[in-house]
Amino acid sequence: MKTNLLLIIFSFLTLQSFGQRPNDRENKNERMEALRIAYITDALSLTVEESKTFWPICNAYDLRKKEIMAGRKKHDPKTDLINEEEASKLIEEELKIEMQLLELKKQFVSDLKGVIPQVKIAKFLHAKKQFRRDLLDKMKGRRKGQAKRKERG
Repeated sequence: MKTNLLLIIFSFLTLQSFGQRPNDRENKNERMEALRIAYITDALSLTVEESKTFWPICNAYDLRKKEIMAGRKKHDPKTDLINEEEASKLIEEELKIEMQLLELKKQFVSDLKGVIPQVKIAKFLHAKKQFRRDLLDKMKGRRKGQAKRKERG
């Protein structure tokens, strides 16, 4: 009976995972976003009231930042294939984007000051970087594990 139950559960999980393949990237992004929210909420010890106002501001900031960064990707030619004039334009465009990002961050911090204490804003800036580092470390660890399995193969 136990074997049959385990077989049914295993079959269900296998079928479910195959059904999710087309949206795998979307699912990973959703999971990563949920992890980020949990990590930052915990690191800042946000109250329910703070969370209600903090996350909409944070999400709007992230969306605007992505829009600005998309402009950076448009202007990324091979630098060895450009002339002085094009290089000058690229440098100016890069500086313009950096200034937009700085102004956006200033506005974001200013908006947060009315929502959470400045101590939590400082913690947020650190927690955001730390989450990214932790995530990269985990990814590196997985890649190393996959490479070792392939070598044993």
